Amino acid sequence: MILKNIQNSKSGFSIIEVMTVIVILTVGMIAVLTMSEQTIKIANFNKNKLIASQLAQEGLELVRNKRDINWLTVSYWKADIIQDGHYTIDYTGAIDAVAASIDDSSANLKIDANNLYWHGSGTATIFNRLINVDDKGNNIEVNCTVRWREKGEAHDYVITTALYDWR
Repeated sequence: MILKNIQNSKSGFSIIEVMTVIVILTVGMIAVLTMSEQTIKIANFNKNKLIASQLAQEGLELVRNKRDINWLTVSYWKADIIQDGHYTIDYTGAIDAVAASIDDSSANLKIDANNLYWHGSGTATIFNRLINVDDKGNNIEVNCTVRWREKGEAHDYVITTALYDWR
């Protein structure tokens, strides 16, 4: 009699209880996977934004460097800096006029054999960089725009500075 009561109290899980647990676990896993996917997208966007900010800062520094070299070689600070237009510049120091659009193929940055970004030949990147120099008389205003496309959407990083005749 005691043995029979013990056997009756050891019943298993019902199908409804098992299904409920499966549904709860599935909903939890979907939430975790969705959050993981969003985290990866945000991390990738932030990485590209950081690269764009550094490329924009580099563009301004290259124009500033060109101004300083002008003082040392030709004694006129605006000599090699093309005025009033859209241009490209890279670590080689060459300033080249391009079309008025940042989406022009000549504005595309490539990675060369030394893993440096430039406008010459190499592996194409998602980044385009365009410099706009506006002559204000006693100074020049330099705008650098870096654009990249991510999942069909364009993102711009724009930085501006004013360069003066410091001599």
